[in-house]
Parts: sequence; structure tokens; C-alpha cells
Amino acid sequence: MANVFAASGGYDKVNLKGGFEDVWNGLQGEGAFKNIMTLVTAVGAVLVVGSILKWLWDRRRSGGGGGGRGSEGILWALALGATMSAPKLLLPIMLGILDTIANGVAGVFKSTGNGN
Repeated sequence: MANVFAASGGYDKVNLKGGFEDVWNGLQGEGAFKNIMTLVTAVGAVLVVGSILKWLWDRRRSGGGGGGRGSEGILWALALGATMSAPKLLLPIMLGILDTIANGVAGVFKSTGNGN
């Protein structure tokens, strides 16, 4: 594992989120596509929040909402919203979590003398 961190060009930190943001910002550029993607992300986030609230409401009202009959619409809305908001919201959050875990593991290896 120490070789993975040593082969990363001598950097002390893993930065997956920063790399993804560089690529995504390069793809977006400036102009209409960037604005459309911001709108798509906002609509996706609203769909995710709305579907979670609907699931909680259904569960409160009937004790259901746990994936049985009638919850297919909620699952489709959740999947669509997650897909729409993934490039600007979900992927950076997940990559940030992975960065934190990887940097924590690297810090443990470094502090125990097993790292470079």
C-alpha cells in the first residue's frame, strides 16, 4: 500500500475530488451547458428530497413504504433524481469521503513508520 502513495508523484494527500472537479469543470466550460447542468442538479436534488419525504410520509401513514407494492414510483423518482444530481453533487461528496478515508489510512501508515 505504501507503494501506491509513493507512486502518486510524491504528493502527501490523495485528492480524488479535486481531480474529478477539474475534469468536470473542463467538460462544462463556460456558457449555457454549465447553467443547464446547474439546473439539472437542482431539479435532481429536489427529486431526491421529495421522494425521501414521500417515502417517510407513506411509512408514517400506513406503516408501509418499505419497498412493497406502491413504492415503485418513489424508487424511480429517487433513482432519477440521484442520476440527475450525480455529477455536481453526489460524486463530489462520495469522492470527498473516499479522500478522507484514503488520507486517514495513509496517515496511519506514515505515523507507524510503514509509509514513505
